[in-house]
Parts: sequence; C-alpha cells; structure tokens
Amino acid sequence: MEAARVLNAIKGMHKAAITTKSASIEISFDEDVTSLQEVRFALQNAGIGVKRAAHGAEGMCCGSCGS
Repeated sequence: MEAARVLNAIKGMHKAAITTKSASIEISFDEDVTSLQEVRFALQNAGIGVKRAAHGAEGMCCGSCGS
C-alpha cells in the first residue's frame, strides 16, 4: 500500500495503522524528529488525499470557542 510506504519512510515515525474500510490512518511519531505538517505534506506529495481532523481531534484546542 502506497500510504504505508510513504509513512514508514518518514524519520521519527513509530506506527502507522491504516484502515482501508474507513479510509483512516492512525499514526504515532516522535515530535522532536518530525511534525504532523510534514506527515501531511509527504502524503499529499505522493498524491494521497488528506482530510483535516475534526476540531480539537489533533489534541490542539485553545478552548476559546467553547467547543
């Protein structure tokens, strides 16, 4: 699978669990070595579509909107 090859080539990637039925990928990586933005770029550069996670789903939420 192309997505697995792309993800496993990223330095700092620990785990990439791909679920084809739901078209989702769960990843674990070393944030001192790579970033979510770099992972997205690598996938998009390989022609693989990437959707943004739901608000706050990436663990980043300022809380100011009350969500």
